[in-house]
Amino acid sequence: MTMFTSKETKQKATNFDTIVQAIVGANADLKAEDVTVEDIVSALTAANDDNDASAIQQQLDAANTRIATLETELGTKNTRIAELEAEQKEKEDAPAEETAEISSQGEADGKEMTLAQFADKNAGDTQAILARAKKEGLI
Repeated sequence: MTMFTSKETKQKATNFDTIVQAIVGANADLKAEDVTVEDIVSALTAANDDNDASAIQQQLDAANTRIATLETELGTKNTRIAELEAEQKEKEDAPAEETAEISSQGEADGKEMTLAQFADKNAGDTQAILARAKKEGLI
């Protein structure tokens, strides 16, 4: 019986042997001659699942870090809001400024100004003087 093997066939056999040895190394109960196609597919699928799990774990860690950062920021903002609310409450509870009172302290005697005095005080404001004269009934 003549056996023809090509370089490509030898490479495939070497690759297969490498895969089988890796599977046997991972499972001590399994012998190289007992490895089936299903075992190979299962090993490859498990390796992909491990890679997917690793990527998902990295994403989860990044998300947890972001959540922790946001929770810290939220605590800071809530503290600031409480401070501002306390300041607002203090301002609301503080007494308002007293209302201004109009007084005639400039005119101690409290006498009303005559038209002549008004005209002297408002010299140059003809309209004001005429309005005062009308008010007093002189015009």
